[in-house]
Amino acid sequence: MRPSANALQVVVGTMADQVAGEIRSALHGSASSAAVPGSAAAALAKPAPDTVAAADVEALLAALGGRANVRAVEAAASRLRGERERCRTHRPRCHSRLGLRGTAIPVAGCVHVIVGPAANAVCAALRRLLG
Repeated sequence: MRPSANALQVVVGTMADQVAGEIRSALHGSASSAAVPGSAAAALAKPAPDTVAAADVEALLAALGGRANVRAVEAAASRLRGERERCRTHRPRCHSRLGLRGTAIPVAGCVHVIVGPAANAVCAALRRLLG
């Protein structure tokens, strides 16, 4: 899947976090900076965003079905993993309007929202809203 002209996303299933960690280790560890293409090196050098617009987080919470529907949320690499009471309240069109990269529902009651580098910040903001 190509979420933008400068990005490529490959869905590898349950081992995605492991593969991503291995890629990061290879890029940061044994590979020299000359071996990493300029745009990739620049992307790796940028820190992940640490702030997210409150309105966007509130809209995401609403798209997930609201406070009463979200049981838990955690960050996993560039995505959020949410546990929900009711699956029918999921509104993926709202996610695309918020600029999120995609969603997946691996099992009933669980949703993965592909956020990008701001996943940790979005997760923290969602947790604050959830109390």
